Amino acid sequence: MRTGIYKLLAFAPMTSRMRGGIYRILNHRNISKGFRIGFGSYIDAKTISIGHNVCIGNMTRAKLLDRFTVGNDTTIGSNNIICGTYENNKFGERDFSLGSNTEILYSHYFDVVAPIVIGNHVTIAGKWTQFYTHSFDLSKNRLDGGIVIGNNVYIGAGSLINLGVDICDNVVISGGCVVSKDIVESGVYNSSLFKKRGEVRNYADNNSGAAHKQLASGIMVYSRDKHE
Repeated sequence: MRTGIYKLLAFAPMTSRMRGGIYRILNHRNISKGFRIGFGSYIDAKTISIGHNVCIGNMTRAKLLDRFTVGNDTTIGSNNIICGTYENNKFGERDFSLGSNTEILYSHYFDVVAPIVIGNHVTIAGKWTQFYTHSFDLSKNRLDGGIVIGNNVYIGAGSLINLGVDICDNVVISGGCVVSKDIVESGVYNSSLFKKRGEVRNYADNNSGAAHKQLASGIMVYSRDKHE
């Protein structure tokens, strides 16, 4: 029922502060003072927890989530999509968590089939960075892997963060980078190595068989044959 109310609120003629106040009333103590949420934006999550002085811009949609958590003094700009998956497709928790003093700018995409955890003092700059926590092989086995980003991280526009990636503290990722493996050492990263990982058929065959298994990288594989 609350989801329907939030979607109606999204397009109601009121200020972002008034809209945030109604979220506070509906969620009691889980949303702190100063919350603002802009026109056309809504949060569809089973549990919502928002710190002090949080601002969400216009036309940002957070939907199909188990938990949506945001720390103090954090801003999510306009036209961002934070999207989980339907109940009948989920195998793990659809959790989206942002720390304090973190800023997400405009028109980014977050695939929250598996959890995405972003730390404090993080900037996701510019536009069109994508975070993907699931993928498929040619046999249509699904691969799930959460993303964890540490503190004091800057991610430039148009980057791609792939499933199962952990990024340590104090990292700068230049625009347009593809991050497909863990970053375990602080520093500035401005390119990515594109290399062959194996044969397509072998990759699919190795992922098939058991209903689900965990790869050495930590990525979960859900066999299509076992979930039809």
